[in-house]
Amino acid sequence: MNTKSKKTIFFMLLLILLSACSIIGGTDQNNELDLLTDQVDALSTQNAILMQNQNDQAAPQNTASQNMASNSTETPTAFVIPTATPESLPGDPVMAGVPIIYDGWSMMLSKNITTSNFNDYGPTIAIEIIVRNLEEDNRIFRFSNSSITMKDNLGNEFPAHDGYRGSCEPYYYGVKNITISGNGDIDISSRNYGGCEGNDGIQKFIGPIPLKAGHLIVRFENFGPFSGVDVIIDL
Repeated sequence: MNTKSKKTIFFMLLLILLSACSIIGGTDQNNELDLLTDQVDALSTQNAILMQNQNDQAAPQNTASQNMASNSTETPTAFVIPTATPESLPGDPVMAGVPIIYDGWSMMLSKNITTSNFNDYGPTIAIEIIVRNLEEDNRIFRFSNSSITMKDNLGNEFPAHDGYRGSCEPYYYGVKNITISGNGDIDISSRNYGGCEGNDGIQKFIGPIPLKAGHLIVRFENFGPFSGVDVIIDL
């Protein structure tokens, strides 16, 4: 029953009671009038309670509607991009996937590694490094394959692979010079067999990775301006 109906019933009862008062006479009329007045007061109180209850029941629905409207306009959580390190050589290990900023360069080791077992190579591990020139002018990035070494958290070392019939050995200590354009970048990786010879290639590492190893630790020494830097790849 809605509020309008309840008000109509209340006033009809009030009119009936007042009409009854007009046909009652003498002392009985006064007694009846007092009784009817009490009844009118009781009905008035009951009607007020009913209206309050109706308002209380409507309030949660309104609140729920407001909450739904508020939730529908919320901005989805944005994907968090890994934050780069401060512009200095880090003293602590850095997680793979986080750019390391220093001397106008950015260097980031990919979190992804490639393992393989191919013919004379045996089990190998390949990594990828993204180097970016943060300045406007073209610059030369210098390093050697020997700048990068690898071990795991158990202390096992993974030597550089010599390549097919020792093809990588002559290039292990040779200095490489890569010209990187202003605000440009380049991938330096060991994904390709024999890629150790090219300026943008490094040697693979001899595996396999033990089952109990939790992560790899890649060490950079004289890799451009990056020296004494450890980067961790979770396994």
